[in-house]
Amino acid sequence: MRTMKEMISIPESLWIGLDDTDSLAGGCTTEIFHRMLCDLDPYIEVIEARLVRLWPFAPRRTRGNAAVCAHVSVKDRHEFLDKLSSYYNQFIEPLKGQVQPSHHSSREQVASDPGLVVFEDQPDEHWYYRGVRGIVHEHELPKSLLSFGGNGKIGATCAVAWRANISTWEVIAYRKSTTSKRLICLETLEEINNYDGNFLSMDSKNQRQLVSPKGNSPVLFGVRGLHQDIVVNSGQMLANSSKTESISGIRLFRTNQATNDHIESVLNIQIQSKQIQNRHVILRGTNGELLKIFYESGLMNRYAKLLECGDDISIRGLKDSDGLIHVENLKIDFIEPRKKKRPNCVSCDRTMKSMGKGQGIRCPTCKNVQADSFDTFIPNIPVEMWLEPPDDQRRHLARPLNL
Repeated sequence: MRTMKEMISIPESLWIGLDDTDSLAGGCTTEIFHRMLCDLDPYIEVIEARLVRLWPFAPRRTRGNAAVCAHVSVKDRHEFLDKLSSYYNQFIEPLKGQVQPSHHSSREQVASDPGLVVFEDQPDEHWYYRGVRGIVHEHELPKSLLSFGGNGKIGATCAVAWRANISTWEVIAYRKSTTSKRLICLETLEEINNYDGNFLSMDSKNQRQLVSPKGNSPVLFGVRGLHQDIVVNSGQMLANSSKTESISGIRLFRTNQATNDHIESVLNIQIQSKQIQNRHVILRGTNGELLKIFYESGLMNRYAKLLECGDDISIRGLKDSDGLIHVENLKIDFIEPRKKKRPNCVSCDRTMKSMGKGQGIRCPTCKNVQADSFDTFIPNIPVEMWLEPPDDQRRHLARPLNL
């Protein structure tokens, strides 16, 4: 006689992670993952799909430094794992080895090296924080139920480990053809850009759209926001517009974008020295900190050029593999008064002149003499106000100040 457990099929939940399927030559890990989930639909129910951005300085990172994962429910573990294995071998493993040189970055491009993992339970959360704040090596990874491939297993594992304590949403639509110019309804985009919680759909300065990637990618658009229902509705509106090209598919992801999870803490720094290199500002702190404020960061860069030794600042930033902190937010806390010029004579209002080192200053008209001194001034720099780069120059992980 069959037991109750044998008579009733109890769904089991699993976690699947994928990374490193794309390169500058094309492709997109979220699109590969979307197609995989669609093709495996008879064997799974997707509880939630996730897009997880990781440490942007990883030497083997792919375009966008994003990994994906999904929490799924399966009725038959063995059947599902068998189908997943076949799918990986047929459709994902052949993506290995894609590479194309960059025409705008000096960073050496590495070939794609897909990796897929399956876990019964999420690994410890510290794997996520290690992956979003620094480098993780493949040999260190925790044991999974099943794994395939190479370097991509790192990002895939870190993505599965994310607990989503703070999260945002992105709905991504995919193109039917990548050979023509992207067509998106700008009127609809302007409308959804104003919906509560939606962010970085359009550049607030020049009203240029920010939802479509540049280059060879199957992504048509990605709409990001704080509220799941509003993001889903916004994506559907944009996809259904008659002025938007037809799509091949659309999927909602919970994401760690705009969470600042990559930032461990705010750093308080007193400036010891400043250099300008190719319009970028290099600051050194009194405790040895080395900061870079890129020219592309707009007002942050402009005000950083006015800073001098002794000024106090607070920053949020991420340290690269060489120890250089790339500044993402800047707040000026204290400005040392600057020496401007010698004062005017109290009698005839002429500028006082030096009589020689250690001999004081004298009015050239009435010959009034006084001790040497300089008038000081405070430069016109906003103090106690956080600054950020323009909309189109921010990291995916950086949280906009208005959020």
